[in-house]
Amino acid sequence: MQYIIAFATSKKALTPDGIAAAILLDLAVSVAFGNTGFLVLCSFFIGAVIVDKIKNRVKNRGRTVASDDKDCRNYVQVMANGLVAFVSAIAFIATKNPICIIPFVASLAEAFSDTVASGIGAFATNVYDPFRRTKCEKGLSGGMSLE
Repeated sequence: MQYIIAFATSKKALTPDGIAAAILLDLAVSVAFGNTGFLVLCSFFIGAVIVDKIKNRVKNRGRTVASDDKDCRNYVQVMANGLVAFVSAIAFIATKNPICIIPFVASLAEAFSDTVASGIGAFATNVYDPFRRTKCEKGLSGGMSLE
């Protein structure tokens, strides 16, 4: 665990409150699902950090100063990506029902796919908002591209 916190700190991936939320999430997941749950959680986190760093490098291309504050995930973002996993872990601890594994894995898979899609979108040329039925800037919420 301390290596993951050191990694998050060195890569400026999490704010201090984001680290606290990640520790809380990890504790619940580790108690519920053991090393396997921890490995799934770490895989999501490390993959998300890598995708975010690539995306931010593309976004900040041409700028003289990159803003690291926006690159960090805070507790709200940690909980947005991990709340269902957290609740699933707590439910598994309380009930020992293996059905709780499904929403745990599915929620992290969805969060990772959203992160990767956002990262790929940084390379997009034509971005379209299907709800407003207009073209939009890449990086805006709701924008979709062929990429």
